Amino acid sequence: MSRKTLFHKRLASIIFSSLIIPVSSGLWASPDKTSDTLYKQALDLARKGQFDQALPVLAGLSKQYPLVPRYQYDYLQVLLWAGKNKEVLQLSRDIKTAEAPDYALATIARAARNTKQFTRAESLYRNLVNRNPNQVIYKTGLASVLIDQHKTPQARKILNQLLSSQPDNIDVLMVLAYAEESDADYLAASKIYDKVLHLKLNYKPAIKGLVFAQSAAKSFDVAYQNAVLYRHVFSDQEWIKLHWDLAAKLIRWGEIPNKQNKWRYAETHYAITRIKKNLKMLEQMQPENADIWEDRAHFDLLVAYRDCKKMSDAIDLYQQLKLNQIKLPAYAKIAAADAFLYAEQPDKARDLYLEVLKEIPNSYNAQQSLVYAYLENEQLDLANQLARQMAKKQPEKLWFKKPGHKNLLYSLGNPKKTETELAVAVMEAFSDRLDIALKKINFLYKNASFNADIRNARANIYYYRGWPRQAHRQLVSALNIEPKHIGLRTSLSRVLHELREYPQEEKNTEALYEKYYDDKGVQKQKHLWTIHNQRELKIFTQGEISDTESNSPSPVNGSEMVSLDSYLYSQPLNYNYRLFTHFNWQTGVFNSGDGVNLTRGYFRRYGLGLEYAIPDLILTGEIHYDNSALETVGFKGTIDYQFNDFWSAGFTFDSRSNAIGLRALSTGASDEQNIQGVTAYGYTAYTTYRMHESRQFTLSHQYYDYSDGNQNYAANFKYFERWISGPIYKFSTYLNVGTSLNTEQGGNYYHPENDFTTSVTFHNNILTYRHYDTTFHQNIALSVGYYWQKEFEQNNKPTYNTDPIGSIQYEHVWKTLNRYELVYGAVRSYAVYDGEPTETWRFYLNLNVRF
Repeated sequence: MSRKTLFHKRLASIIFSSLIIPVSSGLWASPDKTSDTLYKQALDLARKGQFDQALPVLAGLSKQYPLVPRYQYDYLQVLLWAGKNKEVLQLSRDIKTAEAPDYALATIARAARNTKQFTRAESLYRNLVNRNPNQVIYKTGLASVLIDQHKTPQARKILNQLLSSQPDNIDVLMVLAYAEESDADYLAASKIYDKVLHLKLNYKPAIKGLVFAQSAAKSFDVAYQNAVLYRHVFSDQEWIKLHWDLAAKLIRWGEIPNKQNKWRYAETHYAITRIKKNLKMLEQMQPENADIWEDRAHFDLLVAYRDCKKMSDAIDLYQQLKLNQIKLPAYAKIAAADAFLYAEQPDKARDLYLEVLKEIPNSYNAQQSLVYAYLENEQLDLANQLARQMAKKQPEKLWFKKPGHKNLLYSLGNPKKTETELAVAVMEAFSDRLDIALKKINFLYKNASFNADIRNARANIYYYRGWPRQAHRQLVSALNIEPKHIGLRTSLSRVLHELREYPQEEKNTEALYEKYYDDKGVQKQKHLWTIHNQRELKIFTQGEISDTESNSPSPVNGSEMVSLDSYLYSQPLNYNYRLFTHFNWQTGVFNSGDGVNLTRGYFRRYGLGLEYAIPDLILTGEIHYDNSALETVGFKGTIDYQFNDFWSAGFTFDSRSNAIGLRALSTGASDEQNIQGVTAYGYTAYTTYRMHESRQFTLSHQYYDYSDGNQNYAANFKYFERWISGPIYKFSTYLNVGTSLNTEQGGNYYHPENDFTTSVTFHNNILTYRHYDTTFHQNIALSVGYYWQKEFEQNNKPTYNTDPIGSIQYEHVWKTLNRYELVYGAVRSYAVYDGEPTETWRFYLNLNVRF
């Protein structure tokens, strides 16, 4: 019988005996010679790493000879070597610390440390140090476990004492390097590892520590060179892991904002290069678990693509992984979802975020991104609901234990609480509940006035409410604190445009785009600036059919009326100027004046003008040639001035106004006087007080001096109030009160001596479709009111008429790409003129194009 066979036979016997003989039934007090031989052979096998063969023998001997302590202690030692830390701690429960030898306590201490039971490990190491004050190994063990607990100052004190007497002790130096790494001073750790390698060439722990510390210190090239130099130290699995970890660290470093904003994606691009090289290396090495490493590389590549805004590459990679039926981890799904959201495919982004939350329900990043995915999917209710849930879950303060004091706590404000409450306010703003949003923002601002994101949101809400000057002051103040904040600077460009500070807007926008060309907000602002510098075409068309009870045309506008009014603006010249051409054409059928015959009138206007737009002021001037019953040349000028965010006023003067109506322009005062057409000069002045987006008051005055001697005076008051404001539906009312006075009678156009109008309009706006810059609104407006008219006296008796009036309007409004707007609709109205009920159909189509 061979020696090996005898060993296995005896091994089986010991294991069998240990299983069937209980401890209380008289086990052997001391081992025989064969058992001791097996014990030594088991230890030899353990030292060679053959734990599967050694451990059953030691387990059997430990149970068979419980009165022989060395069997139990050595069994614990081999369990530790085999990485079975939990088994060590479980078996050590019955060991009395005072009776156990030093190496057994060290074994238990190491197992406790490996399982993060640092308090127990520290207690055991302190016991060992008390027993052996001069043993370096126990002091370094104690220092290590102190570092594990972030008690680095205490650990350094021990290490410095050791180094004062043994400056070249490698064990002490290695623990000191660990202390530097714990304090994130990887450069200092690298120097210590380098010193160790000078003391002990090719010392594997120091080589690996050096490479990983240099990598963590961002010295990626040096770390890679050293890794190549010491390639023999690393196994294939370690070599692969080193390269994969290096690429992952490059990605993480790339995610840290660069204060200088130079080469923002340098580390990330380098990571992409490393990952692609790693995949080629993997093909050459072909390890057993190549699929696992390949998948991890692709996941990291997906994150890197997302980080450096290579979103199309990220989407392509994600789709390829899905095609290959590879299950993605949560962090890779979030990267893919971010890419889809960036690429304006919010439905796919939303679904991926939801998948992540099924795996990790409390993922803060996934929830935060999902809020905006809901928003961009036009699921505003879900966005608001999730934002509120997140804010509700976050505590106001975070509590921490004071270092070195078990029972002392201190608190800090919770930044996530601020972030989530800010998101709630922003969602209210996007839902067009600006009053609520502003209240929430002001509360946050009161408690964190230096927070740049809060200031930016506050400025944006000011802008949305129509207060660009307040928004500008808020942004300038915030930029003094954080001058490089992208959101603040992007908002500043938008506000500068509203204020017509065009040179400043261009400077800010171009500087932003140069550095942050891949930021979606910056891209949009750059796009808007490009559009602003293009030509603009405005076209207004309408057709009108009017009928009275006498089947005659309307006394005001006639019938079968068609008009076209168009403006073509040049590109801005020197920021503030635009040339424009103006063409107006009108035609309609009127009563010729005899009450029987009908006549068709025509009007054409050809104009050339200049617009001058600067902060607070817009001036236009137009020279026009009019061709109707009379041919005239005139001048039209407008002034619009904004005093502040609330008050504005305007004035328009036209030496040959076409606002007096086609009937007057075409048919004149009377055929008997042989006057073919009437002209008039006039002006309109207005002042407006606009409190915010939901309330406005306007008072206007109008005067025309007709060529037939008539003078017309008119005044109008308008009050606008939005009562319901939401993301989909808005309800507003317009109250109109107006009066006019004409000084002369006669003439074949409608001009009562005096009239008075009052009406209220109920306006309903419905957002029917929206996808980023493309929107479709439906408007339904119902107007009701009264019209009071005083006719010129006949037979010394004035005539009065008071009649109800009303209209219903249905309209579609399309906008897309911030450069095209199409508005069309129909109005059915009922009015009474000179006691003659008139029903009118009006159809219109308006177009605004930037090109």
